Amino acid sequence: KSRRPYHLGIDLGGTKILALVVDAKGAVVGEAKKKTKPELGPDGVIDRIVEVAREAAAAAKVDPKAIAAAGIGAPGTVNLQTGVVMEAPNLSGWQEVPLAARLTERLGMPVFADNDVNLGVLGEHQMGAGRGARHLVGVFVGTGVGGGLIIDGQLHRGSRYSAGEIGHTIILPNGPLCGCGKRGCLEAV
Repeated sequence: KSRRPYHLGIDLGGTKILALVVDAKGAVVGEAKKKTKPELGPDGVIDRIVEVAREAAAAAKVDPKAIAAAGIGAPGTVNLQTGVVMEAPNLSGWQEVPLAARLTERLGMPVFADNDVNLGVLGEHQMGAGRGARHLVGVFVGTGVGGGLIIDGQLHRGSRYSAGEIGHTIILPNGPLCGCGKRGCLEAV
C-alpha cells in the first residue's frame, strides 16, 4: 500500500472552486467549496484554491502529507505539459498563469493541471456515460461553454490545447462582446 493513499481533485470555475479528497478506491472522503471571486485576479484566486484544498483535507480528517498528488481542471486553454493556464477569458487577468507550479509549491504535493472540460469528458469516457465509446463529444455549460473530444479512445487536445472549445465559435457576427475579445461567440450569445 502507498504511504500516501489519498488524492485531491480541484475544479476551478468562473463562479466556484470545488475540492474533493478521494481515497485509494476513489471514494470521496472530504470536500469543500467556495466562490471563485475572479475579481481578485490570479494571486487572489490561487490563495482561495489553497484554502479550499486545505478545507477539503480537514473535512476528510486527512493530514495533507497523506495526499499523494492533486489534479486541477481550469477553464480556458491549459498547456498540459507545463500546467500553465495560457488564457481563461472568464477569469480576469488569467494569461500565462503557471497554475500547476504555483499550487505544487503552495500545497507541497505534485499538482497537474488541464482544461476542466477535457477532464470532465475524460472522466465520462473512463467511468461515466461514455464508458467504452470509441468517439465522444462532451459539452459543458457553466460560466462558459466548453467542449471536449475523445477520438479513437484518446482525449484530443489539439496542437494549441483548444480542440473542442466550441464556446468561442462565432455564431452571430457582430454579436455581443465575449470575454475572449471577439464578438458573437456562442458563449457570449
